[in-house]
Amino acid sequence: MNLTGGDPLIRKDIYDIIEYCKEKEFMVGILGNPDRLNDSVAEKLKKSGISRYQISLDGTEKTHDYLRNHVGAFKKSINAINTLKKHSILSVVMFTVTRTNMNDLIPLIDIVDNLKVSIFDFARLVPMGSGAEMKGEMLSPIEYQELLFAVLQKYQKIQRTTETYFGRKEHLWNLLYKQIGLMEPLPKDKETIYGGCGIGYNILTILNDGSVLTCRRLPIKIGDILSDDLNQIYFHSKIMNDLRDEKRMIKCGECDLLQFCRGCPAVAYHEHSDPFAPDPQCWK
Repeated sequence: MNLTGGDPLIRKDIYDIIEYCKEKEFMVGILGNPDRLNDSVAEKLKKSGISRYQISLDGTEKTHDYLRNHVGAFKKSINAINTLKKHSILSVVMFTVTRTNMNDLIPLIDIVDNLKVSIFDFARLVPMGSGAEMKGEMLSPIEYQELLFAVLQKYQKIQRTTETYFGRKEHLWNLLYKQIGLMEPLPKDKETIYGGCGIGYNILTILNDGSVLTCRRLPIKIGDILSDDLNQIYFHSKIMNDLRDEKRMIKCGECDLLQFCRGCPAVAYHEHSDPFAPDPQCWK
């Protein structure tokens, strides 16, 4: 279970919430920011049972500060990462790929490697919320393919020495792996979903007003936790079951990697107002 915002640390009862979730045997993480993360807060988070804390770094110092419109934002994040390490809380760094910062991705990999960040990963820009006006910042399919290949080469170069786990959140890794021969032969079973987008399979988002979404980046309401049973929402929502029908997906529904990828329906939705539309950054 991930708690996010805004800034979850604003809540005075955040430690009680974490303890309650731990009592229910959830692993609890925070997707937050560095502003309130100091030694005292980190000590309380550790004591309450937090398992990981995610911070965004969207480039090297100059680029990150520019994108945050705040000089010193980068250094504040670095200090927060060091605070997490000091208190033995898993540090997670996430990078959002845009045209402005794409050339910072590989230099940032060196930075998080040197910092011995626990986990690093990146995701594509989804043009929603504060990023709604940033469609022009989305990479073309070929640009994205070339960036993934360059990142793969970097990961392979440092994999024997790094203490950081470099994730593969991006579903299009599967397409790249298949094209360059790094993917195992496809299974004869053509029905089982083995990986790729978790919408309909292993994720839900609950907003602060009780609205339940399939994904925090896909603003399609499928229920209300304050009035509906969660099992009923998850297993019997018409919208949820429609999204599980992969054959409805234009392009992905006919792809041999359907069981492993399915691109990003959230990116497709914000580009075409349709989660079943083709992923605009898939190069296949």
